[in-house]
Amino acid sequence: MSPLRVTPRSATAVVGSKDVQRDVWRYLDFLCDGNNDVDKILDAVAKLPAAGGTVLFSDGPFVFGTQSLDIQRTGVDLVGQTAGYNASGIGTTFEYTGTSYALGLNAKTAGAATTRCGVRNIRINGDDTGAYGLQIGNSAGSVKSAQADIQNVTLSNFATAGLYCVSAQICDFWNLWVDGCTGDGILFDAV
Repeated sequence: MSPLRVTPRSATAVVGSKDVQRDVWRYLDFLCDGNNDVDKILDAVAKLPAAGGTVLFSDGPFVFGTQSLDIQRTGVDLVGQTAGYNASGIGTTFEYTGTSYALGLNAKTAGAATTRCGVRNIRINGDDTGAYGLQIGNSAGSVKSAQADIQNVTLSNFATAGLYCVSAQICDFWNLWVDGCTGDGILFDAV
């Protein structure tokens, strides 16, 4: 039995944090080392079939440093174990120290529109210098996210907004928690 709360067989790619217990390693497709974990996560996304799939994360910190994670594929779901601190410590957490956005769903200005992307059970922490925790779409308006499904997500300590939703057509939010942002908690901008 897997110690991960979602069975790895239901996921397309399984990613472990640097702090994941050794007995979980056999369930992992990718093991992050806490040094620019975005590259390993992008490798997991690249492993998904053309139609998309799920990237399942263990509990623990995933260190982005100053690099943003931008998902520009259709049908990609990023699923953590818990979106905050749990009884045994930290949940699935993305740690970002850059000045742009931590996680983007089609946030770059080139490429085709994405559809059906999701983020579930993840905490995204900034250090009060990053502009956005989660950006959906892009401010140039040339790339749209047709649908985003955000569930059980916590966005903390961003300078401009925890969530920036721009040029997105349909966004579903369930149990979204935004705290410690010095600007707007949530910013919607139609381009």
